[in-house]
Amino acid sequence: MKQEKQIKNSNDPSSENKLRIAVTGLKKETIISTGKYSEFINFLRKFAKLAQVNKELSYDKIKTMNLIIISGPRQFYKQKEIDALKKYLEEGGSLYIALGEGGSDKNNTNLNDLLEDYGISFANDSVVRTSYSKYLHPKECFIEDGKFHEEFSRTVKVVNKKRKIMTNDDLLDAVDEEGNDDSIKVVYPYGCSLNIKSNKISTVFNSGMISYPLKRPLMVAQTSLSKKGKIIVVGSEKLVEDEYFFKEDNSKIVVSKI
Repeated sequence: MKQEKQIKNSNDPSSENKLRIAVTGLKKETIISTGKYSEFINFLRKFAKLAQVNKELSYDKIKTMNLIIISGPRQFYKQKEIDALKKYLEEGGSLYIALGEGGSDKNNTNLNDLLEDYGISFANDSVVRTSYSKYLHPKECFIEDGKFHEEFSRTVKVVNKKRKIMTNDDLLDAVDEEGNDDSIKVVYPYGCSLNIKSNKISTVFNSGMISYPLKRPLMVAQTSLSKKGKIIVVGSEKLVEDEYFFKEDNSKIVVSKI
């Protein structure tokens, strides 16, 4: 069953009090075209009213949304669509953007044109596991030694505590406490790493010492230039695919950030 049949505007009156999330499906996004993301979509339905953007993006069409999800596009965005997304973000909206191994070049998209103003870009690489651990394919990276900031770890473990900005340098400098039971594990499938231009960009987690490239940001968070909006970028669109969404702490990580 195609995902298009699952993402419809809800007629449930109670949905009016929920968050409003739009999933884009106009650039052959894998989250729509493959039909392999039903677990993630159904999970979002528990707390959000979902809609799908099938035609050309415009600010007027998305301005009332709390969150826009762009996952796995395979075509280029027009400049006016990029401008609409930037305006939405600067006016206080939130974006979740995901791609896959090979970055923008391999996936034939220009998402980096949207991200460059925020100091983020998808690297044209592939994150691989350098030794076998749990998952068979080396591109199914089981990350248990990657650095997760302590405050983020506590958020994922449902501890109510104020979070602080997490930079990649914070993660590289972090020292694991002996006996820490807040460790987080991720399966990061068929993804790329991220380039970041500023230490002010919050790194959610990196690739650690066993995956290659080493200690590279894999998920980051950044505020808009106006400080009103928020953008989450992850180098693996498959992080929330049905096969991986409920494995390890994948679902907790994604939901805690959106």
